[in-house]
Amino acid sequence: LIVMLNQDTEVRPGAFDAIAGIFNTHLKAGVVGPKMIDSTGEIDPSLSYFPTVFNVVVRIFGLIRYLPKKHRFGPHRVPLSEYGSPRRVDWVSGGCFVLCREAFGVLGGLDERYLFYGEETDFCYRAKRRGWEVWYTPDAEVDHHGGTAARKVPIWAMEQSYRSMILFFRKNYRWDRSVLLNLFFLVKFLLGFIISCGWAMGSRREEGRARMAAYRRLMRIILG
Repeated sequence: LIVMLNQDTEVRPGAFDAIAGIFNTHLKAGVVGPKMIDSTGEIDPSLSYFPTVFNVVVRIFGLIRYLPKKHRFGPHRVPLSEYGSPRRVDWVSGGCFVLCREAFGVLGGLDERYLFYGEETDFCYRAKRRGWEVWYTPDAEVDHHGGTAARKVPIWAMEQSYRSMILFFRKNYRWDRSVLLNLFFLVKFLLGFIISCGWAMGSRREEGRARMAAYRRLMRIILG
């Protein structure tokens, strides 16, 4: 087995034994993720559905608040009410996930073009297409003091998040889905650029300029 573990995590005793048990019980398991616990002791949402045009658009335009309460973390997240027992999922958080060595070798490992986000989503998607299963077990718990890197460089993290979504759609989905999503991205980036221009001319000059540059680079990806 191959363990992928963020530096801002702490593995609780018995976690890897529980994960190994899933691999031993479910022979098609290619990826297994634990229950992630945030710094307040609550469940850190770590189970998700694969990206769709709908759930990405809802996220980037801040429409989550109009969804039912069970989707308060977004339509791409599995509701917390379903974290109580082992289950198959689309993909698990890269904060901590364990890979079958055979799957890792056959799929050629993680795609290094994903610099900060998305590599686990992409790997799970490719694994499921090749017949492996992605599992979650609540019997393995990992403390996740997450978001520290993103908080230090928020604009860079934002840019990498968008780059990863663009890459995932271009790589894994039909061209029409990618083109449709790119249109929404272009609107989002243009609006972000305009707002950042206002910041750059006001009291948030440095942040505004940095965001303008990030949105400009993102628009070049879409238009290029």
